Amino acid sequence: MVLRSPKKMSHTAPNPHSPTKSSSIDEKSTSRASSSPLNHNPNNRLKLICAVPRGRHPAATHGSERHRPCRKSDLAIAAQASEAVAKLFKELSGGDIAFEVDDSLGDGVGGVRFISGSKRITLDNTLDERRCHWKIGCHPRSERSSSVLMRIASFIH
Repeated sequence: MVLRSPKKMSHTAPNPHSPTKSSSIDEKSTSRASSSPLNHNPNNRLKLICAVPRGRHPAATHGSERHRPCRKSDLAIAAQASEAVAKLFKELSGGDIAFEVDDSLGDGVGGVRFISGSKRITLDNTLDERRCHWKIGCHPRSERSSSVLMRIASFIH
């Protein structure tokens, strides 16, 4: 049996599936980015918005257990709305916010959720007569949450 030195083995092609220091987004950061709600790189931001795992069938499970990625036609709207909502929600909630991708409506279309302490705002897009609408939920339901919800709804629509 002949043992090869590490130098001789380094001539092999790198494995594209192995994690490297230069990888843009790891699996954990696609579901939640706690330090910043949106990455400054617009390509990474779109990856965060559409990086929802595929399910076998959206009707087979309930809530956020199964997802499909956002459609390309929705990504531009999602990017603009989520960036605006992140700024507005941070301003109104007065704290750091987390960002995660979710499908709260269970319609098989990805959405985005902003979390600050006990406050949550979820943007979830769905198609109705081939037009994109945003369903917005805010928890807990308090007067402050209602004002946040009204300002965001008026801003998006």
